[in-house]
Amino acid sequence: MTQSANHTGDSARDRRLDRAAQWMAGLRGGGLTQRDRQRFGGWLEAHPDNAIAFDEMSRVWERLAVVKHLPLPIPQDHRRRWPGWALAPLALAACLVLAVTLSIVFTRPESHVTQVGEQQQVVLEDGSLLTLNTDTHVDVRFTDERRWLNLYRGEAYFEVVANPARPFVVITPHGRVAAVGTAFGVRLLDDRSRVIVGDGQVAVLLANVPPGELVPLEADDEVEFDSDTLINARTVDVAAATAWREDRLVYDGVTLGHMIKDLNRYMPRKMVISDPDLAGTRVSAVLRIEEQQATLNALARILPLRWTELSDSLILLHRDG
Repeated sequence: MTQSANHTGDSARDRRLDRAAQWMAGLRGGGLTQRDRQRFGGWLEAHPDNAIAFDEMSRVWERLAVVKHLPLPIPQDHRRRWPGWALAPLALAACLVLAVTLSIVFTRPESHVTQVGEQQQVVLEDGSLLTLNTDTHVDVRFTDERRWLNLYRGEAYFEVVANPARPFVVITPHGRVAAVGTAFGVRLLDDRSRVIVGDGQVAVLLANVPPGELVPLEADDEVEFDSDTLINARTVDVAAATAWREDRLVYDGVTLGHMIKDLNRYMPRKMVISDPDLAGTRVSAVLRIEEQQATLNALARILPLRWTELSDSLILLHRDG
């Protein structure tokens, strides 16, 4: 599973690099029409990784010291709409040089992956601490100007070493979360992202919203968002919401159905509730992240339920008596 996910990510990244090289060829040749320029701007804005690929490709040429200037500058409206994404002077070498140097000069991101039920802590090169929750995939790519992290799956908590000259940016499918020095968590849900701030401040930029419309968040703030809209902004108990970092899960007045859905993230066998009334029961509990059998025993001590193991991958929960 991990190899497949990594292969997919590498393929998408390679396609973006190829496209970035094609745009640079057009810029260098000086033959772009006004419509081409609009398409170029649209490609840059279509996905944050496109701008990253274009920025990083420029550094390849700078290191190669091939040519120092393009005859056609990057449109100023593009620079305005991507604040802080400073594009270095670009240049183009022969296609053969491109093919040879990409695999040598361009460094691949550092990938960190956890399996279901696994957690991991990683000290990054700048001293920041990355904590991955269950079933999570994070790619890390640091440049001199930015600390980029892509959250492709799962949930992670970031304790960031302060460096105002080198912002720390987490990219999700729905937008970006930027910080200088702070502590915050990001989780990918089914159709949105969730951010919770433990300390300091962060700014959220939705994928389909103009860059000037940043959403500032402070300690104890939590917000969910998709590519267009903020959802469920509120103040939370950060210690409870991030208790998974200490192998605990805290549930306060949630339905049993909600609890089981969350527990399934950590368990090798999916649990399903057979009784809708039972699923709607409100519960409060603090559970340790442990073996599934121990978790089931703990649930049975606080709730009137039994379970039937239907297969190696499925457990049915039902009311006791």
